[in-house]
Amino acid sequence: MTKFKEAGFYEITVDPSKNMYTLVFLGHWNTPEDIPNYLEHMEKTLALLKTGFSCLVFINDDKPPKLAITKVQKKAQKMQLAAGIKKAAVVLKKKKILQKLSLTVIGKLSGLDIKVFQSEPEAEHWLNEE
Repeated sequence: MTKFKEAGFYEITVDPSKNMYTLVFLGHWNTPEDIPNYLEHMEKTLALLKTGFSCLVFINDDKPPKLAITKVQKKAQKMQLAAGIKKAAVVLKKKKILQKLSLTVIGKLSGLDIKVFQSEPEAEHWLNEE
């Protein structure tokens, strides 16, 4: 497994044997300067995977993203689409309505279909379905 991270902001773990990666959002991203290596890390992540890969995302932030951050996320999602992503599952705690809405909007703008779950087992089960 390969890991990429920006201390206090995110960790990406790539598992080529499962053809998937896991992304954990650790804290609130105020500006793109908080995450200067994110798009580069995403590019390196995608280079380790084959077409048809999936991703599992954990969001722990209590605040919805700012517009500048949604633009970065949209770019990252377009990169994933170009690389051939099959499924994207997001684990989001209950009562995170603004985050769920933001995820849906960013996904619609990028063209990436994102499914939101409240638990890791549910998300993993969906990712493993054919």
